[in-house]
Parts: sequence; C-alpha cells; structure tokens
Amino acid sequence: MGPDDPEFQRKLGEHLAAIVESEKSLAHAIGRVVINLNALEERLSLCLAYLLNLPELGAENYVDTVATLNACMSFGQKLDLLCELYLKRTDQDEDLQGVFSKFCTDLSMFEEYRNKVVHSFWHPDYHMHEGSAYNRFKATLKGRKGSRLVKEKFDTDTIKLQLESMVRQMNLFLINEFSLLHAVCRTDSIVSDNFKEIWLTTRAERLRDWPFAEWRPPS
Repeated sequence: MGPDDPEFQRKLGEHLAAIVESEKSLAHAIGRVVINLNALEERLSLCLAYLLNLPELGAENYVDTVATLNACMSFGQKLDLLCELYLKRTDQDEDLQGVFSKFCTDLSMFEEYRNKVVHSFWHPDYHMHEGSAYNRFKATLKGRKGSRLVKEKFDTDTIKLQLESMVRQMNLFLINEFSLLHAVCRTDSIVSDNFKEIWLTTRAERLRDWPFAEWRPPS
C-alpha cells in the first residue's frame, strides 16, 4: 500500500488526528498541574504574610501583599523562608518539627514534578500504529557533572493518569494539610498533639493514592 493509495491516506489521516487529540489532552493535563501548583504557591505566600506580621490581609490588602511576595521570591525561596520562620517558632517541639519537615518535603516534590513536566520537551511518537505515545526529553547541565539527557516514553493514557493523579494529590494537600498550617500561622499558636495527629493521619491517607511507586515521599 503506497502513499498515494486511498486506504493509506485514510489511515494516515486518522493517525494524525489521533496525535492532535492526544496533544490537546496532554496540554490540558499539564496545564492543570501548573494551575494547582500556583494555588499552592499562593497559599504559601499567605502563610508567610502571617508569619512576617505583614499588614492585615483584608480585601484591600490581600492582593498587594500576596502579589508582592509572589513577585519578589521564587517558590523555593518562599519555602526556605517558611521553614526558617516556622521551625524557629517550634524549636521546643521536636515532634511538630518532624511533621512540618514532611509537609515541606511534599511541597518541594510537587514543585519538582511541576518543573519536570513543564520544562521538558514532549514529542509524539509518529511511528505508533495503534494508540498514541510521547517521548519526554529533559536536558540538564550541572557544573562539573556535565550534561545529562533524560528520556522517557509514555503512552498517552499512562501519562494522563499520572498527571491527573498528581493534580488530585495537590488538591488534597491544599484542602487538608495546607489548611491546617494556615490556621496555625493565623492564630500564632503551637498546635496540640491532637492537631499533629490529624495532620499526620491526613497525610497518610493522601499518600495511599500517590501516583509514583518509585518516587514516593518518606512516610
């Protein structure tokens, strides 16, 4: 069956149409990861505002305060500052420091995953005859370690499932664990043992649905 054969043309058209649809689906899933990480970063700025005793976060000050923190600091810098400020407040409570360390580890891993998918090159596999697949490429260059090229191949359904699972993780983290931290920062109080237990239980329940067996936060 040559390239001028009508049946060949039909199958080629169907294959290319499937690739276009899979690109839309992939872009949508990656976009949701970005939006959810941005929501986490906004809440991170809000907690910093309380810990730094910035102006009361009423309706007229909220945008200016949070927007300023977002503009002048990277995600990593905000997380480092949160750790510094919060750990100093809880330096007499080793159990709470352990809980908070897990919180920061998870938050850092969310950012790492966002960077992984956003700063990669995604190339469709045009040789697939059934279904669709993508090759993910990401190059790194780190000083004396030199350059490194990471390459992974995913079928579209698998990478979509991973992305959607990570979005669920971010949503649960924001609704539950981040809300607990937010409450503590607002009240300027050290949490009770019961509060710490709730925090750890909530995290354990969320991690049951963690999408990467080989890349799992420490329990």
